[in-house]
Amino acid sequence: MTDPQSDDLYLNPTQAALFTSLNYLGMAFGCTCSGALQVKLGQRVTLLTVIPLSMAAWLTMAFVPVDAIWLIQIARVIQGVVVGVIYVTSSNYVVEVAHSDYRGRLGGTLAITRQVGIMFVYLLSLTNLSWREIALLCGCVSNIPPFLGLLFLPNSPRWLASRGCLEEAQKALTFYRGSQYDSQTELTKISEQFSSSGKGNSFMDQMKMMKDRRVLRCVLFMSFFVFARQFLGNTVVVSNMSSIFHAADV
Repeated sequence: MTDPQSDDLYLNPTQAALFTSLNYLGMAFGCTCSGALQVKLGQRVTLLTVIPLSMAAWLTMAFVPVDAIWLIQIARVIQGVVVGVIYVTSSNYVVEVAHSDYRGRLGGTLAITRQVGIMFVYLLSLTNLSWREIALLCGCVSNIPPFLGLLFLPNSPRWLASRGCLEEAQKALTFYRGSQYDSQTELTKISEQFSSSGKGNSFMDQMKMMKDRRVLRCVLFMSFFVFARQFLGNTVVVSNMSSIFHAADV
């Protein structure tokens, strides 16, 4: 895409820098907006709603006209927004459906699969595939299997309980824990949490929880931690690895 001798779409240094950066700006917006979507729709429905948008962005990148650089930049923004929503929502979905004994390990697999995905794309660059074919392949691999899988999964039991759908919540717990598990006891504990606090049933209810100093202190600490982590340079290095190696002539 940065080869001036190519007959295909060409990005000058400024356009290439935008192409790399717009994705992360979109992710910042998507992560911020994902909370309200999860409270309103639930994690599963939120993912089913945004995954087709992700696929559309990948298809746009794969088939963008040679002279429509603005279109591929818009696709990158949309892709970033959707990825931001998916990243946060999928994490919360795993946390809410997983049993406490396996929650940490399952949550850790999300970070592992992200790194495997990055390695997968770099390995594709060793083939004779063009960047358009790689974009098409990435879109299919990262969107079609999750979308089909989510069609056969129930909503989060905790989210269903927060909406008052206790019968569906128990069915979801039975699905995730197995028929031999005492799902009624866990559902009772979840219901008691909501009834005792009277919170968590809407986005505004969750925002009101910030009045609790303990909650606010934890949120501020984690926000600072996540914010500071972005300045470690990992994102910049991963996104510009190809350019770095070309500049080093290795």
